Amino acid sequence: MHAGFVRRSILLLVAALLPVAGGALAPYPSAAAGRPVPPPAASGALELHPPTAAVRAAVSAAAGAGQAARSATPLSAGRAVPIPPAAHADPPGLSRSRPPTPGRPTPGVVAVLLKAGSAAGQASAARAIASSDSGQDADSLALELQALEALFYSANGAGWGQNGGWLQGSSACTWYGVSCTDGHVVLLDLSFNNLSGTIPLQLGDLADLQTLDLAGNQLRGTIPAELGNLAALQGLVLRGNQLSGAIPPELGNLARLQMLDLGANQLSGAIPAQVGELADLQTLNLDANHLSGTIPSQLGNLADLQTLDLNTNQLSGAIPSQLGNLANLQDFEMRGNQLSGAIPAQLGRLVHLQSLFLDTNQLSGAIPSQLGNLVNLQTLDLEGNQLSGAIPPQIGGMTNLQYLYLDTNQLSGAIPSQLGNLTGLDFVYLYGNRLSGAIPPQLGNLTGVEFLELNGNCLSGAIPPQLGSLASLLTLNLDGNQLSGTIPPQLGGLAILQNLEARGNQLSGAIPPELGSLAKLQDLDLNGNRLSGAIPPQLGNLTNLGSLELGANQLSGAIPPQLGNLANLQTLDLGGNQLSGAIPAELGNLAGLQTLDLDANQLSGAIPPQLGNLTGLASLDVSGNQLLGPIPLSLESLDDLTAFDFDSTVCEPADAALESWFSKIAKHSPAALCAAGGS
Repeated sequence: MHAGFVRRSILLLVAALLPVAGGALAPYPSAAAGRPVPPPAASGALELHPPTAAVRAAVSAAAGAGQAARSATPLSAGRAVPIPPAAHADPPGLSRSRPPTPGRPTPGVVAVLLKAGSAAGQASAARAIASSDSGQDADSLALELQALEALFYSANGAGWGQNGGWLQGSSACTWYGVSCTDGHVVLLDLSFNNLSGTIPLQLGDLADLQTLDLAGNQLRGTIPAELGNLAALQGLVLRGNQLSGAIPPELGNLARLQMLDLGANQLSGAIPAQVGELADLQTLNLDANHLSGTIPSQLGNLADLQTLDLNTNQLSGAIPSQLGNLANLQDFEMRGNQLSGAIPAQLGRLVHLQSLFLDTNQLSGAIPSQLGNLVNLQTLDLEGNQLSGAIPPQIGGMTNLQYLYLDTNQLSGAIPSQLGNLTGLDFVYLYGNRLSGAIPPQLGNLTGVEFLELNGNCLSGAIPPQLGSLASLLTLNLDGNQLSGTIPPQLGGLAILQNLEARGNQLSGAIPPELGSLAKLQDLDLNGNRLSGAIPPQLGNLTNLGSLELGANQLSGAIPPQLGNLANLQTLDLGGNQLSGAIPAELGNLAGLQTLDLDANQLSGAIPPQLGNLTGLASLDVSGNQLLGPIPLSLESLDDLTAFDFDSTVCEPADAALESWFSKIAKHSPAALCAAGGS
């Protein structure tokens, strides 16, 4: 038994049993005063105070319990009343030992107590100790109070968001965040309560504790190894603090633990292999730390595990094949590490799995076909690795799949038509690979898909008109492939489409006027194809459009004045075509326009003065045309313009204000002064 506790036990019993000299002792601070009692002076000096009513009740209860034990009468009053916290408060950081072995009171304590006070006092003290069960229970309660006091002082209890009742009264069971059973602390939940400082090792003395939740605070320092003594613990949640250092291997002693959540801290070092001994564990969250080294194969022993989250660490090496033994696993997350090697085929045995996140690692090799056995899988995220080979057609058997992320790998071959079986898909990300062949028309079966991103591959052939059946589609990205043929007019039926991107292909023919029906469209990018014919005036109906990019095609005819209706447009790129005629004055209505690129066409006439209304314009390029005449003085109002390109056939009027405005533009073409009489 720790010396500090022994001294306080002696003093409390002596104070309760001996008469008090009038006025000789300082008054004991009252818990009823409504404020925490400060810790004793650092010098360690002890003062005797008259016992409070609660202390007298505690001693009386202990004495009564001892007498009851001697007469073989069962203790009906339950557990002993704990000593009030202020009576045994120690300075922060003071170490406490665990209770002595049950049934073996410390001989030194017994001897000292029996020597103290009168004969009646000796008899009362002896009776209090005679009941080993009651004595040990009182010791345990005292240690619990001391552990909680240590937490209060080491974690800045005065600054907590809620600290009601702390260090007041004779029982911790009424303190904020504390729950008890039979007088013993079984739950300590101070999550999101503005705790700061460190976790005291004395918390390891809470022998009956089942749940410890200190998440969402500003605790720092290391996790005490003494927490491994909490044999009854079922939930340990320290997420979202600033804890550092290694994970104590002693946590492997917590045989009843079901949840271990240490995520979102600054923990480092290896994952202890001893964690694999937590046979009852259901949730293991170690994400968002600085953990390194390999993943222990012993984690494959956690037969009851349902959630394994090791995201965003610095873990390296291979994924242990033993993790395929986790038959009850539902959530498997290892994204954002440095894992390498192949994806174990054994993961295909995890038939209850709902989420598999292995993205942003250095995994290589083929995607195992065995993953097709994961019929309950809802999310498969393998993006950002170095995976190669074909997409297994067996993935088409994942009938519950909602999110498929295979992007940014080195996958090759055709897109399996079997993906069309996954009618529950919401997201399909296959971009940034080396996929080839045609887009399977079966993808038109994915009527619930919201994002279909196939950009950055080597896909060829025509865009299937069946994609016009994707009624839930928000984004269709086909950029950077080798697609040919015409744009299917059926795409005009995608009523809620927001982004249509097909730049950098070999598409030909006219832009379908049906695209003017895409009322929700925000981005239309057909740059860099072989499109011909006129720009459909129906595109002027797309009033939600923020970007219209039709550059680097073979479009001809006039710029439709209806484009001036696109009130939300920020980017208009029509450069690099064969457009002719005048620049429509209606473009001056595009009040939010930031970029206007009309270069490399066959436009003629003058720069319309209405462009001076585009006060947010940052870049204006009308070079490579057949424009004539002076720069409009109205452009002086374009204070945000940083780039202005035009041909030498455009001249600068002799105007001091215009000249000053020109000098502020970072990049502009050289301008010759207009001839006399020009304006």
